[in-house]
Amino acid sequence: EAEGFQGKFDEAEQHLQQLIQLEPNKSRGYLKIGMAKAITNKLNDAIYYLDLGLQKDPRNTEILFNLALIYNNTGNAQSALSYLNQLLVIEPQNQRALGLINQIAR
Repeated sequence: EAEGFQGKFDEAEQHLQQLIQLEPNKSRGYLKIGMAKAITNKLNDAIYYLDLGLQKDPRNTEILFNLALIYNNTGNAQSALSYLNQLLVIEPQNQRALGLINQIAR
C-alpha cells in the first residue's frame, strides 16, 4: 500500500501479486491491484481484478463501490447502480454508496 501511495504502481503490483499467492482465497490483493489499475487508467484490468476479488468475497463493499465508481466514470450508470444496490443490501446506510446514487440520479 505504501508503494501505491508513493505512485510506485508497478512495484506495488508485484508485491500484491505475491500477496495473492500467499492469500489465494482472500480478496484484499485483488482489491488493491484493481484500485492501482483504476488509478493508472487501466480500467479493463481494474474491472478484471475487482471481479476476481468479488468472486472471493461477494460481500466486500469496497470492491462493490470501486466497481460502481469505474462503471459510473465510464458512463455505464446502469452497471454502477447495480453494484451500488448490491452494496446497499449489505450496508444499507453506506454514505458513499448513497452519495454516488444521488450523483448518478442528477
